[in-house]
Amino acid sequence: MLWEVAPDGTHAHALFPDWAGYATESGVWMPDGKHFVFTAGQRDARDLWAVGQKRRLFEMGSPAPVRLTAGPMKADFANPSADGRRIFFLGELIQGQLVRYDRNSQQWTSYLKGLAATQADFSGDGKWIAYVRCPQGTVWRIALDGSERLQLTSPPLVALNPRWSPDGSQIAFFGARAGEAPRLYVVPAAGGAIRQLTGGKDGSSADEDGNWTADGTSLVFGASFGDRSVDERQRLALETINVKTQQISKLPGSEGLWSPRLSPDGRFIAALGSGNRTWLYNLETRTRTKLTTIGSGWPSWSRDGEYVYFEDNPGHDWCRVRIKDGKMERVMSLTGLTMPAASLSWVGLGPDGSPISTQAVGGTEIYALDLEAP
Repeated sequence: MLWEVAPDGTHAHALFPDWAGYATESGVWMPDGKHFVFTAGQRDARDLWAVGQKRRLFEMGSPAPVRLTAGPMKADFANPSADGRRIFFLGELIQGQLVRYDRNSQQWTSYLKGLAATQADFSGDGKWIAYVRCPQGTVWRIALDGSERLQLTSPPLVALNPRWSPDGSQIAFFGARAGEAPRLYVVPAAGGAIRQLTGGKDGSSADEDGNWTADGTSLVFGASFGDRSVDERQRLALETINVKTQQISKLPGSEGLWSPRLSPDGRFIAALGSGNRTWLYNLETRTRTKLTTIGSGWPSWSRDGEYVYFEDNPGHDWCRVRIKDGKMERVMSLTGLTMPAASLSWVGLGPDGSPISTQAVGGTEIYALDLEAP
């Protein structure tokens, strides 16, 4: 978050405090001192913005920012020319293609013809894939044979983590528009109107990673309360929402957990906790146990529900832990996989248990933007 302060250290205040879930950073004043150019966006979807100083400096209630770029590249590190008529910046084209690990060749190979996809989720019958188009942040659906591709969401909504309902009729995801907090949504798998499920009525500042319960009536998700200055056990918790009634309930004893993933039988939740350790939450007893002693990310259940797979962080290995006894194994190294930017880095499992991920393709260039300031 960007702050503004007088030269003597007084009148400190946050710029754009209402931009929940929308990071602001890396700013620079134009030579005339009348405009401030900065980077803002969600995760790795960054654009350049400008705000004028038409009022007295440091007065609250500054003019609204104006967007200067609109993707698809990540714009950052703006630097104005001496005459203030041009802005130079780094533009990173964040692209990725879907890949699958071939155990025979021990290589990552193109999957579904290198589909520009990340965070793929397979339907229960294994015939369909829901995914986030990389880097646009839109949710799509496609048959496993590559046919019947359908776009389900559109900008300016940036979507993440699509999840099929058990009956295959709906896809849940979380997302946000510029300046808004992430919330949960559902959309018909056949296309149609998007329905927003959460809106902070339970006091949450953000809702993420919705996963369907086994009966398909509810979603389990990670809720945040307050900003990152608040302790994790007070700021984070797992909640459930009834998709039909939109009634929300907190899971007792889930404080400090996030990124939930339900087991295939719906009895357990694998979730991340302090230090990115993986925890197992028992939905029947409402108790939890620590599964890993190393940092982990992107938990994924095996189809038989016996293992939770995860990326070892920072070891960059693909590991799994057995639920019944907590035995951990390092399955393979991920050092041969170059992932896109942080919000698009992801490893999952295909219907046959093979690791799938998104391979980075793209690059960074220097760009110039002509600025016509009023």
